[in-house]
Amino acid sequence: MLKNDKDLGEFLSNKPIYSKIKLESGFSSANKFDKSTFQYFCEIDESIETFELIVYHGYMPFRDHLNTGGQKHWKNKDDFFSLTQQYKGICKRCNKYHIDFLLNTYADEEGLHLRKVGQYPPFEITPEKYLLNYFIKEDKENYKKALLLLSQSFGIGAFSYLRRIVENEIIRIIEDLSNLDFPESNQIKDLLETYSKNHQMANLIEGINDYLPNTLKSIGNNPIKVLYSQLSGGIHSFSEDECLEKAQLIDTLLKFVIRKINEENSEIKIAREAMNKLSEK
Repeated sequence: MLKNDKDLGEFLSNKPIYSKIKLESGFSSANKFDKSTFQYFCEIDESIETFELIVYHGYMPFRDHLNTGGQKHWKNKDDFFSLTQQYKGICKRCNKYHIDFLLNTYADEEGLHLRKVGQYPPFEITPEKYLLNYFIKEDKENYKKALLLLSQSFGIGAFSYLRRIVENEIIRIIEDLSNLDFPESNQIKDLLETYSKNHQMANLIEGINDYLPNTLKSIGNNPIKVLYSQLSGGIHSFSEDECLEKAQLIDTLLKFVIRKINEENSEIKIAREAMNKLSEK
């Protein structure tokens, strides 16, 4: 339920087109959300900043409070109240970057709601930075699309994009494991060299099982093998709900693997820098 600017900000920032939220109180003004503020990513400042909503000039004549007679002008075919307005969200830091929203306030049998019916630039979910830094360019876009589909419970589409990401990234993940500074990394390098000659992916995936770092073994299975297993079988054999569940599980496991690789690299780098500095003293 929308109670304050924070609720409005979360709705504008995190919900896709045609999402709705129930309004707590009666709709007393056609420009109810004018001057409201919310947090959003500014592409100019490249950071989360405070934005202010401004109703577009063409809607300004409706600034006065609506009376019973006035509301008759905003009824839909079912005689329910419905009003659509265009707002501009302006970054208060740079005063340049802005995002447009088309917001529909409407009433039905369940009460009064706010619905997002338009947005430009289009809605997208920004992945965590460590994932964007890790993925190749194609998979940055694939992952954004997968997250958007997940947010709307479109399982088949999300599953398709995440399978593509796993297919694209799995060799890079194994290569990064081979470059970690731990005793078994040389064995992984040997397996990769063999793979480069015979291209037998199943043997590579099975072979690395005994050489994974402890951080990946901690969950009790070979996460690389589990991810790779999702590439087999046709999507048509799964229902929408099954695809949605699989997509969510792949997302969780993929993030775990990449995060652990990053953590291993970071810890080794920090420890090596500390050792070098101490050696100089």
